Amino acid sequence: MVIVLCVHCGKVESGGTEQGGATGEAGEAGQGGSNEAGQGGSNEAGQGGSNEAGQGGSNEAGQGGSNEAGQGGSGATSGTAGGSGGSGGAAPPPSCPGDGCVLLRIPGDTAIPAPPVDYTQFVTINLDLDAGVDLSDSVITAHVRAIGFKGTTETIQLYASAQPNFNYWGNAANLSVSAIADGGTLSMDLTDTGTTWDAKHVVAIGLLVRGGSSLTTIQILVEDIIATVKADPTATPKYGPWLFTQQTDVNETPAEQISGSFAEPNVIFPHPYQAVTGTQTLWLAPSP
Repeated sequence: MVIVLCVHCGKVESGGTEQGGATGEAGEAGQGGSNEAGQGGSNEAGQGGSNEAGQGGSNEAGQGGSNEAGQGGSGATSGTAGGSGGSGGAAPPPSCPGDGCVLLRIPGDTAIPAPPVDYTQFVTINLDLDAGVDLSDSVITAHVRAIGFKGTTETIQLYASAQPNFNYWGNAANLSVSAIADGGTLSMDLTDTGTTWDAKHVVAIGLLVRGGSSLTTIQILVEDIIATVKADPTATPKYGPWLFTQQTDVNETPAEQISGSFAEPNVIFPHPYQAVTGTQTLWLAPSP
C-alpha cells in the first residue's frame, strides 16, 4: 500500500503502509544567522587611593572567538586579578567535501513542544509539482555523514513522491544513524516500483529520519543526492544531480515556519508535515 501526503491540504490520505507525507509546498528560505564572536571585555582598574579592587574583566570571547584574558584591575593597596579568559568561539562547522553541503539539524531533545520519541522528519526536494519527472530508469543515491551523534536507534533513508495525489514511495533501505559517523550511502531504486506507484511522474524526492528510543539532537551532513541511469551508469540522467553548490539551493527556514506556498524546484527544505520544531537544513560552503 502507499501513503499519500497532500501538499495543498496538509494531511495524509489513506491507503499507505507507512506514515509520512511526501513533498509539500514550503515557505521561502530564511536568512542564515551569523556566528560573529562578541567583543572582548576589558578590565578597568579601580580608582587610585581606594582599597577596592578593580572590576574583573568579562568572560566574553574576543573577536574571532579568541581566549584573551581581561587585565587585572589595581587597587590602592592590592587589587584583585582581572576577569578570567574569555570562552572560545562557536564550534566550527563540519568539513564539507565537494561543491557544497547541507547540514540537517533535528533538535529532538530541546524542541518545544517535545516530539514523539519515534518521530518522522521529512526533508524534501521538490522536482515538478505539476507534471512530475520521469525517474523510472534511475537509482537515487545520497552521501551522508552523522556529526557528533549521541543518539540511540535513529534511522535515515531516501523516499520519493509521485502523481497522483503525492503518493509516497519508501521502499528503500534505511541506515542506522549510529553507523554513518564515518559516512554512508543511501540508495533507492525507482526502476521497479510495480503498478501502484508511478515512477514516470515523480514530484519530489528526499530524506526521511525516524526517531530512536530517546530524544536527542541529530546532525547529518548531506554531501549530495544523485540520480544514475541503472542500465547505463555513464548515461546522463533525466534529472539531477543535487550538489548544493550555493546557498540558494537550501531553504534554511525552520520547519514549523514553512508555509504551504513553497514550490521552488531543486531546493532542499525541512518538510513541515509532523515536523520536529526547530528542524533546519543549513548550507555549508566547501571546505578549503
